[in-house]
Amino acid sequence: MESLNTNELIKSFLEEGVASVHRYLDQNNLVGIERLKLFEAVRSSIDSSYIDDHKLDRMREIYEASISEALAIADGDEALIEHANVLSYNLSANLADCWDDAVEPRTNEHFQAGIAAANRCLELRKKLKKPPVAMAMAFFILGVHEYSLQHYADAEKAWSQKLEHEYLQYQASSDTEGDLNVLLSQALIGLARCSIGLDNVDVYKEAIRRLETARTSSNKHEVDLFISELVLLRERHGGF
Repeated sequence: MESLNTNELIKSFLEEGVASVHRYLDQNNLVGIERLKLFEAVRSSIDSSYIDDHKLDRMREIYEASISEALAIADGDEALIEHANVLSYNLSANLADCWDDAVEPRTNEHFQAGIAAANRCLELRKKLKKPPVAMAMAFFILGVHEYSLQHYADAEKAWSQKLEHEYLQYQASSDTEGDLNVLLSQALIGLARCSIGLDNVDVYKEAIRRLETARTSSNKHEVDLFISELVLLRERHGGF
């Protein structure tokens, strides 16, 4: 396909939405992997620009179209199922409201779409027999969306699942000492429980303190990111 046609397709998508992509593909009798390649060409372009151009809904549209197309033609092909898995996680993460970015404000509709994408990601990761750490990542982003909808009990449940999957990597609970993801899970659970009213704010603050204590020169960026996620969630959607 000529690059000019691809550029025109991207422009048409931004103006009219995913229906214009379907129309173009149907008119040109593109099916199967060739059809998916065109969706991916549009998605890749949007992926590199939506943060600056405030096209959150367009990003969601093309991601969902690419995921649907990949799953429609997969027929047991693990590479295509893996592709849908990755896109499902990335879509859910893009829609999440725990990042310090310039994207337009997320809405409840975005959070609900994020939950759907996270649940699909979990289903695909089970099908692909992904390791516990991959499952934990999906439970993390699911909990973020539940918390953003102020479904605090559901957020606690998701983050508890995150923690349980992280424990599966270790022979004994003592082996988790200093694991930043475990510390994040404990802080997230504390955040949810404080929002429900089951714990007081000191529990949440202590979880933050443990993360701060674990900071080293080599993990500083990761610790700072985790703390930022916790602070932003509480500020934007917290119940305390």
